[in-house]
Amino acid sequence: MKRWSVPLTLMIVMICLMAGSLHSAPEQDTPEVNVQELLKRVKQLEKRLAQLEKVRPGVAFPQTPQVLLQLPGKKITVVPGQPAKPQIPNDWKRNQINGIEYYLVPLDAKKK
Repeated sequence: MKRWSVPLTLMIVMICLMAGSLHSAPEQDTPEVNVQELLKRVKQLEKRLAQLEKVRPGVAFPQTPQVLLQLPGKKITVVPGQPAKPQIPNDWKRNQINGIEYYLVPLDAKKK
């Protein structure tokens, strides 16, 4: 080892230890101010929530068609229908890896 490496290492360690202790403490607000601000924010949020609940849009979920099934000598049974399979464009190329299907989608629209 060189003669200057031990003092240099010692100086670097001391500088790192001193730099860690020089962090300034965060400013502390009075607890009453924080509580008042939080209460004001809660009241604003409650008002906004009441407005949004009044104007809540109706959400329509897609439903699969139901099929009536009647077997001889039995009651009529309602069987949920199968959802329609999505139509895949003709220019997409279907491939498979390990049983999982994927499609190659052309990015150039001119090749149609």
